[in-house]
Amino acid sequence: FLNRINALGIHEPLGIEISGEGMPYIPKLGDSNWSGLTLPWMSIGYNVSMTPLQTLALYNAIANNGRMMKPMLVDEVRQTGRTIQRFQPQVLNRSIASGYTLRIVREMLEEAVESGTASGIKTSLYPIAGKTGTAQVAIDGTYRSAGRAAYRASFVGYFPADDPVYS
Repeated sequence: FLNRINALGIHEPLGIEISGEGMPYIPKLGDSNWSGLTLPWMSIGYNVSMTPLQTLALYNAIANNGRMMKPMLVDEVRQTGRTIQRFQPQVLNRSIASGYTLRIVREMLEEAVESGTASGIKTSLYPIAGKTGTAQVAIDGTYRSAGRAAYRASFVGYFPADDPVYS
């Protein structure tokens, strides 16, 4: 599991040209906070930390037939109508998974919107693929206080699912 995570490249920052990109945190075997629960929690997204842009880059790779690209926020910089700097797309990972695996993942992401936890955003205009997420949030330093718990919901995806343009 950890070897595949590292092979994806999601344990490294994307290297975008904006200062302050967060460093993803993916626990490693032998870390001081590693326990027998770390791996099962990681499998559902807990104990890891990524920025929304880092997560989106992974989903874009799924939409892009496995090719993970460095996010581009601009393609050129101009000054008084003259191009002074141009940026080219950069491949971070040529193939994050086999074509077979990517097909299955895309089908599951479409099903999450078609009839799963993201069905509230389903539209007849175009197919959407994506995944919801839920994280428990600490209240006053604890995850359950006086029987109360707080959660943060999220969604990441792309559309149209059959020919992705937006994510």
